[in-house]
Parts: sequence; C-alpha cells; structure tokens
Amino acid sequence: MLSMINNKLKGRYHIIKQLGGGGFSVTYTARDEHIPDQPLCVVKQLKPLNPDPYVLEVSQRLFEREAKTLYKLHHEQIPKLLAHFEDMGEFFLVQDYIDGDNLSQDELFIGKKLNESQVTKLLTEILEVLAFVHQQNIIHRDINPRNLIRRKADGKLFLIDFGAVKEIQGVGATKLGNTEATVIGTSGFMAPEQANGQPKFASDVYSVGMLAIQALTGIPPNQLPKDPQGLSVLLFAQTQVSQKLLKVIERMTSYNFSDRYPSAQEALEAVRDLNPHPKFKPGDYGKFAAIGGLAFSLAAALAIAFYYLQKPPLPNLIQYQNTACGLEIDYPETWGREEIFNRLTGEIVKFVAISNTSVSYPPQIVISATDLSANPVSLTEYVNNYKTNLKQEVGNFQIVTERDTTLANTSGYRIDFSSVDDEQNLRTIEFVTLKDFKAYTLTFIAPADRYNDLVKIVEKMVQTFDIQPQNLDTCFAPKVNK
Repeated sequence: MLSMINNKLKGRYHIIKQLGGGGFSVTYTARDEHIPDQPLCVVKQLKPLNPDPYVLEVSQRLFEREAKTLYKLHHEQIPKLLAHFEDMGEFFLVQDYIDGDNLSQDELFIGKKLNESQVTKLLTEILEVLAFVHQQNIIHRDINPRNLIRRKADGKLFLIDFGAVKEIQGVGATKLGNTEATVIGTSGFMAPEQANGQPKFASDVYSVGMLAIQALTGIPPNQLPKDPQGLSVLLFAQTQVSQKLLKVIERMTSYNFSDRYPSAQEALEAVRDLNPHPKFKPGDYGKFAAIGGLAFSLAAALAIAFYYLQKPPLPNLIQYQNTACGLEIDYPETWGREEIFNRLTGEIVKFVAISNTSVSYPPQIVISATDLSANPVSLTEYVNNYKTNLKQEVGNFQIVTERDTTLANTSGYRIDFSSVDDEQNLRTIEFVTLKDFKAYTLTFIAPADRYNDLVKIVEKMVQTFDIQPQNLDTCFAPKVNK
C-alpha cells in the first residue's frame, strides 16, 4: 500500500506525518487547508495489519462504531470528531489534534512511581472524564496510559481512542450480559469478564484501578507478583500508601465485577471522599513537573558524568519462557517485561530498559509472530516486503546495515536502520526468521543516543532466543489474571 504522506484527502486534509498505528488503524497528523489558519488535526485510516477476513470484518465494525460514538461524545477532554468519510475505497476519521504526551511517555513510564497525592489527583482526572462516557451508556474498554494524553498548553487530561468501545443497548442488555464476544483491550489492564467477551462499566473501573497500581509501584500490571494475602498486602509492600486509598483501589480491581464500583461515577465519589476539599486543577500537574524537572536535570547531569567515568558491565540475564507461544529468551533482570498477546498486531511480549528519566521512546525489544500458512513466502520475499512497508510507513527511514544472520538456530535476516519520529532520532534493529509457516520478528528500538550503549545487550539476548512453533490461536488466546 502506498504511503499516505503528502496526500490530500477530500481536497482539504493534507497528510504531514504518521503518528502511530494499532491493530485496526493508522493515525496521521494533517493540516485542514479549508480553514484560514490551517490547524493541525488527526486523521485515522482504517488499515488492519492482518488480512484475515475475520480481522477485516471486526475492524470495519469497530471503525464505524467509533465514528458513531464520537458524534455522541461532546466533552472538552475528548477530542472532537471533525469528519468521517470514505475516500478512494478507504475509510477515515478526522479529529482535533491534542498537542501533548500520553501518560506512558511522561508520567507513567515503567519504573517511575507517583506518591499517594499525585495518584489521587490522577484518579480524579481520569474518572471525571470516564464518568461522562459511562453516562452516555458507553464502555471504553481500553483505558491504559497510552490512551490518556496530557495537553501541554494547560495540563488537561484527554481520553482518546474509542475504537474499542461497546454501547450498552438498554438496562436489560446490561443485566443479561448480552455483549458481543470480540475481546479487545490491553493485557494487564483488561478485567477478567472483559477478557471473556462480556465487558461492563465496571470493566473500565478495573482498568483505571490497575493504572493506579502501576502509578504507585512503577510496575506494569502484568509484572506484579502474585501475593496470596491479597492486593492490599502487595501494594503496602511496594509503596507507602494509606489504608483508605488501598481500600478504594482494591475495590476497583476486585476479580468479580459485582464487588467493584458499578461505574466511574461511584468510583469518582469514593476517590473524592479521600480528600473532601480537593484544590487540584488539571494545570497544576504541569507546574509540579516543571519544579521537579529542574531538580531532576541536576541529578541527570551527575548521572551522565558518572556514566562516562565508569561504564557498567553487561547485566545479568534471566529467562522468559512462554510455552503457549513456544518462545524462550533471556533478558536483563533490570528490564521490565509486558506481555501483550495481540492477535491483530502479532505482538507477544515487550522488554523495556527501565530508566529514571522521562523519555518518549524507552529502549525496548518486542517479539512478534505472524501466521503465513495462508500465503507462504520465502525469507527473501518476506524481508523484501517488510522493507518496502518500512520505507512507506517510517519517517526518514534509512538503512544503516543489513545482512544474513542466524535467529533461533534458523536462517534469518537483520536490518539496522535509522528514523525520525516526532523530532526524535531513533535507531532500530529488526531480526526476522521464518519457521513452520510463521514469521518471527524481534524489534529493538531506542533513541539514537542510547543505541551504542545497548546494542551489545540486545545481541546477547538474541543469541538466547529459541522457538518451538505453536498454534498462534493458542498463543493469542485471552489471558486472565486472577
């Protein structure tokens, strides 16, 4: 498929660059040339990564539903839908552009902890917007740090990506649990009943609660240790937090949905009761960040100086094993791990280099798998197609080196390239191999200034990678955290 960059949709929306892509769509920034100041907007294009007919059908249904949902949602902290149309056989949404960072880029990156006061304020902000959404009889189904953007201008928090929403058709349907079986959400933040295809308002409450746990501990939900004495004991061991807040979060994340707050409004009232006279306004967080940023800059300067005086040795590796997906790999014990299991994107697991700094692109390795049984190709054909897609979709794509390699004791290929995304210089290595009519990819991506520090660690990890191919339907089956 040709690149959308520099295309003009409907004679007015001039595509500038790609913002990102998910299982159903690709998003771009564009300028509306029919308005005098030519303001920026966001264009979302329906573009499933998987050509499977089932995936295409689900994608079209969710895309249409997102448009209908956004037309209903008129809220100052939800991007406004500006247009919804078909152009040359492709489907597009156009929304307001929010100039800011999502929470995973700044406030909630892996390894960073917020204190109780900050978490209480964050919960209030999220639940205020979500309460409005629930009042419209809509379940978001994918509340996670990446779908919350804090606007730079005033610090307001925006809820985005309604591509996974589920509208409840009346109270009767809610009581009977007559919800469709399509399982959508983010592993770790997804409630058990949602993983079983029966999302409820309380499912969103669960996701917000899990987000609060990550904010308090700095640990993604999938990596939290299981404590037989319960969540309160676990949280108390990980961080200093009051019993009042513990009880609220524990109820929000109860395994049984009937034990949770039934909707965001009830959860919001419980959080407000923790501080009867809150003085926090959305913009206050930005002021706090500015003050903390000065202190952090001094600490960072000292850390950089120490680094150049004494480079640390390669870290110890620990084993990750997934029998359902047939994967094994060793990774640094100091890195974070997030299991994804996304059938649509093919992503299985991500390993992230934990840092105390706030970075838009924390160094990471993502392992993905794609079923090629319906259209078998050779490694050479697959790599050529892969490079073509990279050239079309990656900003300022430039291959540095490429060569044959060995991956999991099988012939493979390695592509090293540079790119630029949102003015950030990046370096990426793609390791690819084919086995049992499946394509396996290890993607290492890092800011260009971190690449040389980490490439030896990455190569050591790759040497430990092993595959025992399994049925990908089993691999991507919903995982329920009890």
